[in-house]
Amino acid sequence: MAFCVTNVTAISIIDDSPSSGTCLTSTANNISIVRGSTFTLIFDLKDGTDAADITGYSINAVIKPSSTSSTELLFMSTQNRMISIDYDNARATLTIPVKHTSRLPLGTKYFFIRLVASNGNTQKIIQGIATVSDS
Repeated sequence: MAFCVTNVTAISIIDDSPSSGTCLTSTANNISIVRGSTFTLIFDLKDGTDAADITGYSINAVIKPSSTSSTELLFMSTQNRMISIDYDNARATLTIPVKHTSRLPLGTKYFFIRLVASNGNTQKIIQGIATVSDS
């Protein structure tokens, strides 16, 4: 499935073959997470100008201490309810509640968001640097 991710700011998009339409082209790849605050990221999945058909897909995300680390500081998914999907509009909302942002270590971390097919195949759709701070 090739698609565009839109409605997001300050994120780099990882999709080498969008089908058509305008994809997010921001060169910024950073998000800022304030410990002790709720963090929310909303993004749309588009196939050209239409909402992508993501029926049967889920989404998960991780925050890691480095881009190559196998250690996950935080795992977010539709299953643990930190990611919700509006399938009709192909809109995903990632929400990290206070109890989880409070536990993240300060500093530069890395995040990856993946679309997961029902057969387990994954496609990385967004990745970037997450700066965790106290303010």
